[in-house]
Amino acid sequence: MSKHSAELNETKVKILHAAALIVKREGATALTLESAAKEAGISKGGLLYHYPNKDTLIKCMNEYLLNQYLDNIQTRVAEAKDVNLSNGGKWTRAYIKESFETQAQDNDYSTVLLTLAALQNEDRTMYQEKQKYMQKCSESDKINPLMATILRLAADGLQFHEALGQSAINTEMREKLEKTMLDLTDEREAWQGSWRKSYLLPRYNI
Repeated sequence: MSKHSAELNETKVKILHAAALIVKREGATALTLESAAKEAGISKGGLLYHYPNKDTLIKCMNEYLLNQYLDNIQTRVAEAKDVNLSNGGKWTRAYIKESFETQAQDNDYSTVLLTLAALQNEDRTMYQEKQKYMQKCSESDKINPLMATILRLAADGLQFHEALGQSAINTEMREKLEKTMLDLTDEREAWQGSWRKSYLLPRYNI
């Protein structure tokens, strides 16, 4: 359980999980107070006691999912034993691994992306602040900040692509994609090897 889950009571977490499941299964526009209450197995009045309107429910769901996502990444960083890799890139590797694994869950970062994409009037202040934090982590990860940013945004793109249910990437290609992205966080391999010399250096001078 993440520290943010521990800060919420069981009913609140149950409601947020139910809301996230609806968004992922049926789309953000299908999320209503009634559908969330039904999915959570409580009355609408019980839901309203914790989340008085739909805007509050969505805001709290997005904040909960983002915090949970970032908690998981920090746990991966703390537990990382990348003894065969360069010292840099731990946060980026954790981000990539969490991104590739989180799609197997019902409550994940892609749910936030789907919600923000579908509901254009949603308050994005919290999301923008989290993005600034993630960008700061990318730029301070002791690898080339441009590559760290590219890899993070590529991971986000994969999550959103798969969340739409339109992915044409098979399992084998997906595994190769993850491995390549992880390899690119190791500067000994990515920045000194032939891949950098033949592609990145002449095009982007990095």
